[in-house]
Amino acid sequence: MELEDFMITAAAALLGFISLFKNLLVFIRWLHATFLRKPKNLCEYGSWAVVTGPIDGIGKALAFELASKGLNLVLPKNLRDYGLWTTVTGPTDGIGNALAFELAYPYPRYFREVDRELMESMLRVNLNAVMWVTKGVIDGMLKKKREAILNIGSASSVYLSSYPLQTLYASTKT
Repeated sequence: MELEDFMITAAAALLGFISLFKNLLVFIRWLHATFLRKPKNLCEYGSWAVVTGPIDGIGKALAFELASKGLNLVLPKNLRDYGLWTTVTGPTDGIGNALAFELAYPYPRYFREVDRELMESMLRVNLNAVMWVTKGVIDGMLKKKREAILNIGSASSVYLSSYPLQTLYASTKT
């Protein structure tokens, strides 16, 4: 009986150690990536960057950071109103106008209350637009053998187990 108890205790201790070690390893990797690793030289990927959501939040901070590193930015036309940068004229203009904002509910509501028009608009802006912009630039990136695509979601879909009254928004930002 004592041997069985010892084996069970040893197995539980081993599983606990493995779990602790795994979490410690994740923490050490985060620590290294956040504080110790040398930052990448973004200009190695090319001199241009397309920022699809630079009006507010992470997208705006990302646009400023990329510009501070010396990259040329392609941004939606109406950013001139915000005193940021001017855009490159050309085929990106039509796409840029559609990407000038990310669509969310005007006010919280139950999913059953979201009308078809708002649902289609949210899907078009938060999902389709990002995919079509990516599709539009990827061939040129591959030809130049310089590519880096960064898609950023929302914490509303990661850190909250549910986003009450914002279900469609959270699912489109995943």
